[in-house]
Amino acid sequence: MANRLYQDIMANPEKIQELTDNRASENIFYTVHEKKGLSELPSIYENNRDNINLLATHELSPIFEGFYGNSAYRDENGEVAYEELNGFTFLRILEKETGNRTSISIQDIVEVATQLGLPYNQTLDIQSSDQGIARGTYQVRNKTLKYNNGELYNNQEAYKARILAYLPESTLGLIEEEAMIQEQEMADRIKTIKSELENDPRAELEDTLEISRDRVGLAELKQAIPSFSNQATDPVQIYEEEGITYIVTILEKKSPNEKKF
Repeated sequence: MANRLYQDIMANPEKIQELTDNRASENIFYTVHEKKGLSELPSIYENNRDNINLLATHELSPIFEGFYGNSAYRDENGEVAYEELNGFTFLRILEKETGNRTSISIQDIVEVATQLGLPYNQTLDIQSSDQGIARGTYQVRNKTLKYNNGELYNNQEAYKARILAYLPESTLGLIEEEAMIQEQEMADRIKTIKSELENDPRAELEDTLEISRDRVGLAELKQAIPSFSNQATDPVQIYEEEGITYIVTILEKKSPNEKKF
């Protein structure tokens, strides 16, 4: 049935509505989706994203097979129940819009979460930075995508920074000469870590603790590491705070005159 219908419409693509509308009794349905991104459409479209993205305007797609969505109906008790719709579908794109993003919406984040198979919470678009998520960024925590919809202000300097902590070994119980040797070994190790990160900013280092790998405003970064200097140009920077060595790798930088990363 799907193939016969497809051939009829292929011969007369402008009659797609005329040939399919009002045929629900045959399990044939005509639907128009207006101003929708792929993530907002039935999952069968998302599962055929690559094919759909290649379609020209008004071109008839191939036939797609699979799970389309759920159909609501009332059961014998009058309760609303749902039945899976599995079958075949095809479509024509009547209008296509593309353009540069000038902002990030919660729907954009939902689309990312959908593509990555991550659960999401749409109420997170109103979270403020005191929730531990820098404004205008998202994080994956415990396999849940969380997003803060606030913007970085025009005059706000910000970074995408990877922050590692290197914890010193205790020198208690060591004689002065042994303590000096251990301190020199630690200093050599920090130099090695710095060199490794300069070669590969995402290198995994077993003897360090990763504190953060997020986009962060200058004020938030200085709150975590008071001695951090925004004048430093080295992509890997070393800071000492209360006996802990922090290694900060600058992955990206947003200057004050840029609105967003």
